[in-house]
Amino acid sequence: MKKALIIAAGNTDGIVITEKYDVIIAADGGYDRAIAMGITPDIFIGDMDSVKAPVSDIEKIRLCVEKDFTDTEAAIERALDLGCKSITVIGGIGSRFDHSMANACLLKKYAGSGSEIILKDSHNEMFAFKESCVIKDHRGDTVSFLPLDSVVSDVTLEGFYYPLESADVKIGETLTVSNIITDDTAKVTAKEGVLLAIIARD
Repeated sequence: MKKALIIAAGNTDGIVITEKYDVIIAADGGYDRAIAMGITPDIFIGDMDSVKAPVSDIEKIRLCVEKDFTDTEAAIERALDLGCKSITVIGGIGSRFDHSMANACLLKKYAGSGSEIILKDSHNEMFAFKESCVIKDHRGDTVSFLPLDSVVSDVTLEGFYYPLESADVKIGETLTVSNIITDDTAKVTAKEGVLLAIIARD
């Protein structure tokens, strides 16, 4: 499975890259973050409104400043165009809450697409899914499930401290916030709608 790492301009403090990736993409100011981490990206994509370091001789995709999508979304689309089925985004969470929220909500667009997209920082790992999800090797971790539709119907949680059976999870309610994974393999199912899973480590 082809894997991509996308580095955006948000907070990358405390993140250690141990996995091998087939392609590394810097989204605009994420190039500065990459260089600070000792990483040379394969591709730069962005409108160059936040990058400070001179971009080295790598593939560059220059975007217009006035556009209807973010540099991070463009980077994800580029990774998908390259056939990547596993995409990890770091630097997508930071002091700009609007960008952080937009990146979390952006995961809905790709839920059920056949590609796994994970948004990570040093304390959180999040992804969106339809119908079902299996979480492995996270026993003891805290997890929240937030609806990205007005209602996610018939949600069942197995392998959690607070189990749930065939419940409707509505946006704006906090029923599925701060659960704990109790099994090596935990499972979530839903009949309709998209859930955002956030695995948090304090």
